[in-house]
Amino acid sequence: MRVVYAPRSRRDLGNIRNFIAAESGSRLVADHYLARLLDACDSLAILPERYPPYRYAPGWRMMPFENYLVFFQVHGDDVRVGHVRHAARKPFRS
Repeated sequence: MRVVYAPRSRRDLGNIRNFIAAESGSRLVADHYLARLLDACDSLAILPERYPPYRYAPGWRMMPFENYLVFFQVHGDDVRVGHVRHAARKPFRS
């Protein structure tokens, strides 16, 4: 399968990187964290159904990664990462 990042998820990832860089004071720390998050997202190419459907938004699945949640959909041979957000936020609704 192929992992595709929606524009919203790309913005989310950029915002996460900027937040971590500001909080840690290190762009290197932020880049390392983002690389690990992207590796986790890219792993969705293999058996994305291992993550459960997300009960608040039909058609979506959710993968936890540390303090973040990755929301994605499976369409044919594509896994579309639609949104990445901090787990402490209110539930995502499509």
